[in-house]
Amino acid sequence: MRLANLIDSVDSAHGGVWIDRVVADSRLAGPGALFVARKGTAVDGHSFVADAELAGCAAIVAETSRGRSPRSCVGITSPTCA
Repeated sequence: MRLANLIDSVDSAHGGVWIDRVVADSRLAGPGALFVARKGTAVDGHSFVADAELAGCAAIVAETSRGRSPRSCVGITSPTCA
């Protein structure tokens, strides 16, 4: 599925990125994965964005305020809204 089919607000430059799974655990990230960085009660997923990038994930959803700019990062106000 294309990233634009999952997230309406994605820009046209990244909308064609192919996503085959959505993960919130960076250990499951890899080619084709959309990593969603969420702040949990015990762990903040934003701490693992670099790990997801290194694993080669296709795209990342992260809070805009975090200042991340990986190759395909969708910046949003709240990851729970994506």
